[in-house]
Amino acid sequence: MNQRPTLFSTKLFGLLQKAEIVLWLGFILGLLLYYGSYPSRSILIISLSGLAIVFFLGAYQPSNIQRKEDEKLGFSDLIYTTIAPKALGISLAVACIGILFYFINSNPMGAKQMLTLGGFSTAIASAIILIGVATNAKNIKEIIPNLYRALPLMGACFYLLSIL
Repeated sequence: MNQRPTLFSTKLFGLLQKAEIVLWLGFILGLLLYYGSYPSRSILIISLSGLAIVFFLGAYQPSNIQRKEDEKLGFSDLIYTTIAPKALGISLAVACIGILFYFINSNPMGAKQMLTLGGFSTAIASAIILIGVATNAKNIKEIIPNLYRALPLMGACFYLLSIL
């Protein structure tokens, strides 16, 4: 009787985490098939489009960081725990679209622009988070899993830029 109803956003972000795992597996499968000279275009399109959506929506996920009522956070804490993860999520979405454009082969110039924008903005946001890790900023440990998503996609962007 005393249960609180779960919020839609809680359900949505829980589903996004599960969808991200499935889409990553689909992307890896699509890459294996692509480099094995098997038809994989549909798998890559679906998984990269889905990952872009998941990263974009995930950028709007509220922070799980608990703080005390009387605790004051500075501007650096705001950058490390709020701004950089949101910028990283949006830049990861752009990077996924750039990789998608590369595999579709429809517009190489558009792919190059998206890869450049996504790769460099991901690198900048990752560098900001790494600076927070190096300086041992407050609550930075909750942000580190975002780097596990960023580094492979950033590497893929720079690799694809080097061969375009």
